[in-house]
Amino acid sequence: MKARPQNRSGSAAAFTLVEMLIVMFVVGLVASISLPFFVKTFGKSPIAQATSDIMDGLKHARDMAVLNATPTMFTINFETGSMSVSQAAASANTTYINAENTRRSSTGGGGASFSAILSPELMVDAAQHNLDPEAETKQSVSVLFQPNSTADLFQIVLKAMDGSGEQRLIKLDMITGKARMESDPKKFLQL
Repeated sequence: MKARPQNRSGSAAAFTLVEMLIVMFVVGLVASISLPFFVKTFGKSPIAQATSDIMDGLKHARDMAVLNATPTMFTINFETGSMSVSQAAASANTTYINAENTRRSSTGGGGASFSAILSPELMVDAAQHNLDPEAETKQSVSVLFQPNSTADLFQIVLKAMDGSGEQRLIKLDMITGKARMESDPKKFLQL
C-alpha cells in the first residue's frame, strides 16, 4: 500500500479552505459571464417560441372541444399579439353528443386555460381564416373547433423582424383540426 504524500510539516497534502473558495469564486465568475451567451444561443428564438405557442394553443383548443364535447375558440389578437382559448358561445338549446352518446350541455365543461403573447420582434406576414381575404387586416381572428375535431380553415405566416427574414407557416387541417408547421418559404402556398 502506498503512503499519502506529505508536506514538510508532516501533515497530509490537501487544499486549504481559502484555495477552494478562490477556485469556486473564479468558476462562479466565469459561469455568470458566460450564462447570457448560453441562454441566447440555446434558448428558443422568438419565431420558434411563437410557432410553439400557436401550435400549442390550437392543439389545446382542439383537445378541449373533443374532451368537453363543446365548441371551443382559439383567438389571436393581431394588435396586441395575445392568444387565448375559450369555450365558444352557443345557443342555450344546443347540445352535442360525446363519444359515449350521452348528452352534455354546450354551456358545460371546463379545462385548463391557455394564453400566450407573440413577441414584438415578429410580424404576422399573412393570415387566412375561412377564405376571408381581409382576415389579416382585422384586429383579431377566432378559430372554431367542433366536438368532432373539425375546425375552421386557418393559416398564418409569421416573419422575424431581426434581419434574418425567417418565416414560418402554420396551417390548420379543417378535417382533423391538427396544425402543422412549414419553415421553407418555397413550400408556402400563396395565401
